[in-house]
Amino acid sequence: MRQLQIDIAKNFDNAREKVAAYDSAGEDLPSELRRWMEYATRFIEPDYTIRDFQRTVLERADSLVGLMSQSPRASAQSIDTAKAHLLTAFDDLQSAILKHGILTPGGEKVGLGIAGKPI
Repeated sequence: MRQLQIDIAKNFDNAREKVAAYDSAGEDLPSELRRWMEYATRFIEPDYTIRDFQRTVLERADSLVGLMSQSPRASAQSIDTAKAHLLTAFDDLQSAILKHGILTPGGEKVGLGIAGKPI
């Protein structure tokens, strides 16, 4: 496995752990997830499929935050279901990145492969 693929996998594992541990609407989960997604795609050419999956991740994160901030708080089952949907969106996004990701010239400059080629 190439270094960029390893980095993406580690990044997504960290994000999944954050989602699993998320328990307070006071945390800005969507912003953190946005940063993780930007980090994972910083050396990947823009792709509409990847952007669609990124949008889905953020929508599901917003849904989870909404459930967590309800008063009274949503049921544990609803929150667990929302987390599961968000984690599925992460899996889909990671798969899309690995399937459609094309290395940028910046990625080539740091030794991650050849620009214009699949990651």
